[in-house]
Amino acid sequence: MGGTTLPEVNKSNADYHNFICGPDGVLAKWTRMHVDGWRLDVADELPMPLLREIRERLQNEDCHVLIGEVWEDASHKFVNSEFRTYMAGDNLTGTMNYPVRNFIVSLLQANNETEEVAALNDLEKLVENYPKAFLENCLNNIGTHDTARIKTVLGGDEQLVALAFGLLFLFSVPGVPYIYYGDEAGLEGDKDPDNRRYFPWGKESDFLEKEVKELAHWRRENRVLVDGKVGYVKIDYGINALVRYNQRELVIYC
Repeated sequence: MGGTTLPEVNKSNADYHNFICGPDGVLAKWTRMHVDGWRLDVADELPMPLLREIRERLQNEDCHVLIGEVWEDASHKFVNSEFRTYMAGDNLTGTMNYPVRNFIVSLLQANNETEEVAALNDLEKLVENYPKAFLENCLNNIGTHDTARIKTVLGGDEQLVALAFGLLFLFSVPGVPYIYYGDEAGLEGDKDPDNRRYFPWGKESDFLEKEVKELAHWRRENRVLVDGKVGYVKIDYGINALVRYNQRELVIYC
């Protein structure tokens, strides 16, 4: 990437693979020190054979969480014309689920019913494309250090931010809610580096913090929000409902 102070590694070199994935390598060392899971930054830049070796080593160490940073729909991703088999079950267990963020922002900013339907269809495509276990392991986000803050994106409207968090979305769609520090406190910021402002100690949004705490509690108390099926009901422009359900329970967010 042009960083002159960073080493350039031949990621196909067998010695490098052993340094990372060997029985006494980096992964084994830290996992044996009780690291519970791993996140790979820019997973697209790692060769598939190396991803498979990483997963195999982690499984040998009884560690079963391997999240990759993949910005697009990971079910049909190509890198340098190579199809990336992220869904094969022998490498990543999930991704940073940026498509969910795109869905949330698109739906909340939709100007008409056509745009709302398009956003809902994007979520439905993701649910159809991802194996259930993979989808439920993805880290859903509404912002990270690589994006503008959700409050800034939504024009400072905390009611919309609350909707983004969970009254309709982050805590209710399949996957693991992932909160970038400060979003739950109403922190604002444009794209990097403005999105890395320090936490607003003493100036937190009481409204948003209360909403997020209640949503986290609601999710913990309702298993259907974790592993239930998902669908939606389209009533009219601006009136939509997200549905989570199984054979015994039904939860409707509208």
